[in-house]
Amino acid sequence: MPKGKPARLKRFELRLHNNMNLKLHDVEVVKDDQRHLIHLFGNPFNISLIRDEEMRVTAFSEQLGVFNLVDDIPEFMKRLLS
Repeated sequence: MPKGKPARLKRFELRLHNNMNLKLHDVEVVKDDQRHLIHLFGNPFNISLIRDEEMRVTAFSEQLGVFNLVDDIPEFMKRLLS
């Protein structure tokens, strides 16, 4: 269950480790109750970001069939995942 006030981004591009770029519009960034997990609710799809014990961030989306490491995310998202 999400908690806190979501951040809103007009446009956001997520760069994955496999050289894939995911472009989202009107994105809500929501911290999950579980540690090390945030959700990006955007248009046209939703993505979850998960941080592992080695501080790597992985993007997951059932809609896209994506489960891949993320190259870089903004600092505020890194703080949400800590």
